Amino acid sequence: MTDTITILKCNYHKCRATKTFIQKEDGVIEKVKFSAGKEFTHEERDISSISDIEMLLRELQHEPQKLVIRGKPKEGIKEVGVRVCNGPLARFVSVPRKWVMLDVDDFDFAAGLNINNDTAQIIAQMKSLLPEIFRKSKGVYKLSSSQNVGGHRDDPITNSLRCHFWFMTDVPIRDDQWKSLLKGQRAKIDLSLFNPVQAHYTANPIFIGMDDPISERIGQC
Repeated sequence: MTDTITILKCNYHKCRATKTFIQKEDGVIEKVKFSAGKEFTHEERDISSISDIEMLLRELQHEPQKLVIRGKPKEGIKEVGVRVCNGPLARFVSVPRKWVMLDVDDFDFAAGLNINNDTAQIIAQMKSLLPEIFRKSKGVYKLSSSQNVGGHRDDPITNSLRCHFWFMTDVPIRDDQWKSLLKGQRAKIDLSLFNPVQAHYTANPIFIGMDDPISERIGQC
Protein backbone atom coordinates (compact mmCIF):
# COMPACT_ATOMS: atom_id res chain seq x y z
CA MET A 1 0.00 0.00 0.00
CA THR A 2 1.40 3.38 -1.03
CA ASP A 3 1.40 6.38 1.30
CA THR A 4 2.31 10.00 0.66
CA ILE A 5 4.64 12.48 2.33
CA THR A 6 3.84 16.19 2.32
CA ILE A 7 6.82 18.44 1.54
CA LEU A 8 6.68 22.18 2.16
CA LYS A 9 9.00 24.76 0.62
CA CYS A 10 9.62 28.21 2.10
CA ASN A 11 7.94 30.81 -0.08
CA TYR A 12 10.51 33.54 0.66
CA HIS A 13 13.97 32.99 -0.80
CA LYS A 14 15.83 34.18 2.32
CA CYS A 15 14.09 31.73 4.65
CA ARG A 16 15.86 28.56 5.77
CA ALA A 17 14.36 25.38 7.22
CA THR A 18 17.63 24.41 8.87
CA LYS A 19 20.12 25.69 11.43
CA THR A 20 23.22 27.67 10.51
CA PHE A 21 26.47 27.52 12.47
CA ILE A 22 29.00 30.34 12.10
CA GLN A 23 32.49 30.00 13.52
CA LYS A 24 34.05 33.35 14.43
CA GLU A 25 37.77 34.18 14.39
CA ASP A 26 38.02 33.62 18.16
CA GLY A 27 36.58 30.11 17.78
CA VAL A 28 33.14 30.92 19.16
CA ILE A 29 30.40 29.09 17.22
CA GLU A 30 27.21 31.07 16.75
CA LYS A 31 24.00 29.14 16.16
CA VAL A 32 21.32 30.68 13.94
CA LYS A 33 17.98 28.96 14.48
CA PHE A 34 15.48 27.78 11.88
CA SER A 35 13.81 30.67 10.04
CA ALA A 36 11.37 28.96 7.71
CA GLY A 37 8.89 31.83 7.57
CA LYS A 38 5.09 31.65 7.57
CA GLU A 39 4.14 30.84 3.97
CA PHE A 40 4.93 27.73 1.98
CA THR A 41 4.23 25.95 -1.26
CA HIS A 42 3.49 22.24 -0.99
CA GLU A 43 3.85 18.97 -2.85
CA GLU A 44 3.16 15.30 -2.13
CA ARG A 45 5.44 12.36 -2.86
CA ASP A 46 4.37 8.72 -3.06
CA ILE A 47 6.28 6.25 -0.90
CA SER A 48 5.86 2.50 -0.57
CA SER A 49 9.00 1.35 1.28
CA ILE A 50 11.68 2.44 3.70
CA SER A 51 14.02 2.60 0.70
CA ASP A 52 11.78 5.30 -0.77
CA ILE A 53 12.11 7.28 2.45
CA GLU A 54 15.89 6.95 2.41
CA MET A 55 16.05 8.17 -1.18
CA LEU A 56 13.83 11.13 -0.32
CA LEU A 57 15.90 12.05 2.75
CA ARG A 58 19.10 11.93 0.71
CA GLU A 59 17.47 14.37 -1.71
CA LEU A 60 16.02 16.68 0.93
CA GLN A 61 19.26 16.93 2.92
CA HIS A 62 20.48 19.29 0.19
CA GLU A 63 17.28 21.40 0.17
CA PRO A 64 17.56 24.00 2.98
CA GLN A 65 14.20 25.57 2.10
CA LYS A 66 12.20 22.35 2.42
CA LEU A 67 10.69 20.40 5.32
CA VAL A 68 8.17 17.61 5.86
CA ILE A 69 4.87 17.49 7.78
CA ARG A 70 2.51 14.61 8.64
CA GLY A 71 -0.62 16.47 7.53
CA LYS A 72 -2.26 16.09 4.14
CA PRO A 73 -3.15 19.14 2.00
CA LYS A 74 -6.87 19.88 1.87
CA GLU A 75 -8.58 19.64 -1.49
CA GLY A 76 -8.64 22.87 -3.47
CA ILE A 77 -6.21 24.92 -1.38
CA LYS A 78 -4.14 27.66 -3.00
CA GLU A 79 -0.56 26.98 -4.02
CA VAL A 80 0.91 29.29 -1.36
CA GLY A 81 -0.28 29.59 2.22
CA VAL A 82 0.35 29.20 5.94
CA ARG A 83 1.14 25.99 7.82
CA VAL A 84 -2.16 25.68 9.72
CA CYS A 85 -4.51 22.76 10.44
CA ASN A 86 -7.24 24.49 12.51
CA GLY A 87 -9.67 27.35 11.97
CA PRO A 88 -10.73 29.17 8.79
CA LEU A 89 -7.16 29.29 7.42
CA ALA A 90 -6.63 25.54 7.79
CA ARG A 91 -4.79 24.06 4.80
CA PHE A 92 -3.85 20.61 6.12
CA VAL A 93 -5.68 17.77 7.85
CA SER A 94 -4.52 14.97 10.11
CA VAL A 95 -4.55 11.56 8.42
CA PRO A 96 -3.23 8.12 9.45
CA ARG A 97 0.23 7.51 8.05
CA LYS A 98 2.28 4.39 7.35
CA TRP A 99 5.47 6.36 7.95
CA VAL A 100 6.75 7.90 11.15
CA MET A 101 9.71 9.98 12.26
CA LEU A 102 10.99 9.77 15.84
CA ASP A 103 13.06 12.69 17.14
CA VAL A 104 15.38 11.40 19.88
CA ASP A 105 17.66 13.71 21.87
CA ASP A 106 20.23 13.34 24.62
CA PHE A 107 20.96 9.62 24.46
CA ASP A 108 24.31 9.08 26.15
CA PHE A 109 26.16 6.32 24.34
CA ALA A 110 29.10 4.34 25.70
CA ALA A 111 32.25 6.28 26.50
CA GLY A 112 35.06 5.78 24.03
CA LEU A 113 32.78 5.55 21.00
CA ASN A 114 32.88 8.15 18.24
CA ILE A 115 29.80 9.02 16.19
CA ASN A 116 31.80 9.18 12.95
CA ASN A 117 33.74 5.94 13.46
CA ASP A 118 31.24 3.86 15.45
CA THR A 119 27.97 5.04 13.94
CA ALA A 120 26.36 1.61 13.48
CA GLN A 121 27.10 0.56 17.06
CA ILE A 122 25.79 3.81 18.55
CA ILE A 123 22.63 3.77 16.43
CA ALA A 124 22.02 0.13 17.42
CA GLN A 125 22.31 1.05 21.11
CA MET A 126 19.71 3.77 20.68
CA LYS A 127 17.41 1.62 18.56
CA SER A 128 17.36 -1.04 21.28
CA LEU A 129 15.63 1.49 23.57
CA LEU A 130 12.85 2.31 21.10
CA PRO A 131 9.42 0.68 21.47
CA GLU A 132 9.34 -2.98 20.47
CA ILE A 133 7.48 -2.22 17.22
CA PHE A 134 10.68 -0.62 15.88
CA ARG A 135 13.47 -2.81 17.26
CA LYS A 136 13.36 -5.43 14.52
CA SER A 137 12.08 -3.13 11.77
CA LYS A 138 14.33 -1.78 9.06
CA GLY A 139 14.62 1.98 9.34
CA VAL A 140 16.63 5.03 8.33
CA TYR A 141 18.39 7.44 10.67
CA LYS A 142 19.49 11.03 10.15
CA LEU A 143 21.76 12.74 12.65
CA SER A 144 20.39 16.03 13.96
CA SER A 145 21.81 19.42 13.00
CA SER A 146 23.44 20.01 16.40
CA GLN A 147 25.22 16.65 16.58
CA ASN A 148 28.89 17.22 17.57
CA VAL A 149 28.53 21.02 17.47
CA GLY A 150 29.50 22.90 20.62
CA GLY A 151 29.77 26.57 21.49
CA HIS A 152 33.47 26.80 20.64
CA ARG A 153 35.78 25.01 18.24
CA ASP A 154 37.86 23.71 21.18
CA ASP A 155 34.90 22.27 23.10
CA PRO A 156 35.24 18.51 23.73
CA ILE A 157 32.87 16.26 21.78
CA THR A 158 30.23 14.76 24.06
CA ASN A 159 28.92 11.20 23.87
CA SER A 160 25.34 12.38 23.41
CA LEU A 161 23.29 11.27 20.39
CA ARG A 162 20.74 13.51 18.69
CA CYS A 163 18.99 11.67 15.91
CA HIS A 164 15.88 11.25 13.77
CA PHE A 165 14.65 7.72 13.10
CA TRP A 166 12.29 6.99 10.21
CA PHE A 167 10.20 3.81 9.91
CA MET A 168 7.25 2.41 7.98
CA THR A 169 4.43 0.35 9.49
CA ASP A 170 2.18 -2.31 8.01
CA VAL A 171 -0.96 -0.22 8.54
CA PRO A 172 -1.59 3.54 8.72
CA ILE A 173 -1.48 4.91 12.29
CA ARG A 174 -3.09 8.13 13.57
CA ASP A 175 -1.21 10.92 15.34
CA ASP A 176 -3.10 10.38 18.62
CA GLN A 177 -2.32 6.65 18.51
CA TRP A 178 1.39 7.41 18.22
CA LYS A 179 1.23 9.79 21.17
CA SER A 180 -0.36 7.10 23.34
CA LEU A 181 2.12 4.45 22.23
CA LEU A 182 5.25 6.57 22.67
CA LYS A 183 4.38 8.36 25.90
CA GLY A 184 6.58 7.31 28.81
CA GLN A 185 9.05 5.27 26.76
CA ARG A 186 12.67 4.86 27.87
CA ALA A 187 13.86 6.78 24.83
CA LYS A 188 13.27 10.52 25.04
CA ILE A 189 10.96 10.98 22.03
CA ASP A 190 9.52 14.37 21.02
CA LEU A 191 5.74 13.91 20.86
CA SER A 192 5.16 17.35 19.32
CA LEU A 193 5.90 15.83 15.90
CA PHE A 194 2.48 14.16 16.02
CA ASN A 195 0.75 17.38 15.12
CA PRO A 196 -0.31 17.53 11.45
CA VAL A 197 1.71 20.67 10.70
CA GLN A 198 4.70 20.23 13.01
CA ALA A 199 7.90 20.65 11.01
CA HIS A 200 10.06 17.57 10.38
CA TYR A 201 13.38 19.20 9.49
CA THR A 202 15.24 17.27 6.80
CA ALA A 203 17.96 19.59 5.46
CA ASN A 204 21.57 19.39 6.55
CA PRO A 205 22.77 22.34 8.64
CA ILE A 206 24.71 25.16 7.01
CA PHE A 207 28.27 25.74 8.23
CA ILE A 208 30.14 29.01 7.72
CA GLY A 209 33.81 29.26 8.64
CA MET A 210 33.94 25.60 9.66
CA ASP A 211 33.46 22.12 8.26
CA ASP A 212 30.57 19.80 9.02
CA PRO A 213 31.79 17.68 11.97
CA ILE A 214 29.71 14.73 10.74
CA SER A 215 31.04 12.70 7.82
CA GLU A 216 27.71 11.00 6.95
CA ARG A 217 24.36 12.01 8.41
CA ILE A 218 22.04 9.41 6.83
CA GLY A 219 22.11 5.63 6.98
CA GLN A 220 20.09 2.45 7.41
CA CYS A 221 19.40 0.96 10.80
